[in-house]
Amino acid sequence: MQLVLRTSRSPSADRRHPHRLDGWEPEPSSLPTLLVRATPTKEMRETDPAGRWQPHWPRPHEVVDVAGDHYSMLTTHAEATTDAIRTWLDGLT
Repeated sequence: MQLVLRTSRSPSADRRHPHRLDGWEPEPSSLPTLLVRATPTKEMRETDPAGRWQPHWPRPHEVVDVAGDHYSMLTTHAEATTDAIRTWLDGLT
């Protein structure tokens, strides 16, 4: 399995199509799924303690929270993110 790292920190790429997945629903799958989320900041937790701002996946899955925000989890904290994914993958065998 190959993991691909997006290295651009340009937020404009994310803002160009903010609603491109609106209304999309993933098809059911029997494959194991992992949702990797950035650890919420103190401000996020204080703003909405219920966590409605957190990313979610509508199908059965496991979740792992990793250090950083949605950019630094793939750059500054990439090693920790990779370790979390590898740990999950190792648990599948």
